[in-house]
Amino acid sequence: MDLQLADKLCLVTASTGGIGKEIASMLAQCGAVVIVNGRSDKSTTAAIEIIKESAGESARVIPAVGDLSSANGVNAFLKVIESIESSVGRPVDVLVNNLGIFHSEAFEDISDEKWSEYYETNTMSGVRLSRYFLPKMLERNTFGRVIFISSESALKPLPNMIAYAVSKTSQLSLSRGLAELTKGSKNVTVNAILPGPTMTKGVEDYMKSWAEENSFGDDVAAASAKYFEMHEPTSLIQRFLEPKEVAYATTFLCSPLASGINGTAQHVDGGIVRNIS
Repeated sequence: MDLQLADKLCLVTASTGGIGKEIASMLAQCGAVVIVNGRSDKSTTAAIEIIKESAGESARVIPAVGDLSSANGVNAFLKVIESIESSVGRPVDVLVNNLGIFHSEAFEDISDEKWSEYYETNTMSGVRLSRYFLPKMLERNTFGRVIFISSESALKPLPNMIAYAVSKTSQLSLSRGLAELTKGSKNVTVNAILPGPTMTKGVEDYMKSWAEENSFGDDVAAASAKYFEMHEPTSLIQRFLEPKEVAYATTFLCSPLASGINGTAQHVDGGIVRNIS
């Protein structure tokens, strides 16, 4: 299927690993011009090399280094993006707000500073970038996509990840509110993706620690099965998602073919959340 993404300029934040890198890779495979964002030249360059291995050496992938967890960082980053837009000869068509942090921690141990870090990173990065790109998309009204990578935790908070869950719930309200601004446009949409537990590098490291703490040693597979039995009993697939499974759904929402999907929170959670909305 042709997703009609050829030549579209797509920005995926925090795309040097995990879900973000898979989204960037799939967009590149569809012929899009993809801006890969990381916090360092080293991580961004390494990610682009991996993306080109899967998407092909002819894939058009552009680095954009920047720390988006602060207002100053975003402002500096947008100057980089303006330069890229000028060199490519077209504005950003697709914004995927993928940047996010998470920790497993007791509620009473989460300081005010940590709460602020979650808000600045997970919520305000998307606010600032969308505030810049969405009005431009609406003014052109030719094509535009804004996607937020939220989480099933937005609807099903875990007691050891409360601050993370709150930040992810705020993304749902933000994405729906921004979608309301597109009313009447046939060409610009805003949606959110709700991945379930996904085997990114950070989750893999967490599961290794969890396996050791629960006497599974280095048997992460057995530990993961037990983890789902104990902590995610409503999951219908009873396993971690692969990043590419989230990327498939995200790439479709980025496509012109998804023009009838707007203002939604798309579940890619393996059936964890028990509702039919």
